[in-house]
Amino acid sequence: PLAHALHGAGRQVALPETTPRGHPLRFRRWTPDTPMRPGRFGTRFPDGPYAEPDLIFVPLLCFDRRGFRLGYGGGYYDRTLAERPDARAIGFAFSRQEVAFVPTGPYDVALDHVATEHGVITCAKGA
Repeated sequence: PLAHALHGAGRQVALPETTPRGHPLRFRRWTPDTPMRPGRFGTRFPDGPYAEPDLIFVPLLCFDRRGFRLGYGGGYYDRTLAERPDARAIGFAFSRQEVAFVPTGPYDVALDHVATEHGVITCAKGA
């Protein structure tokens, strides 16, 4: 629904293509009419041209107010965010996924914001 709403509002939408392990995600332009191709791990991605997003929505398992998160273990989004430091990163989660502290490593990249059912949290960007 979010992709459809953004497209309907005149925004360009790009969805991720899961690349081989150890590489950042690649994004492809999407419209409601774009055919989808099968990807890795049972995912699907648009059969459209590549795009470089300036805003990236990031899935997560848990997050803290500094903007750090635990993802799904592949490191895809950390590599992607490190490669695109000018892109804003917004996590999406339920408020109950918030924890006091997420342990971090040298390659973890903090989110700018996390959107929950209670509103948008502006993160301290690693502070």
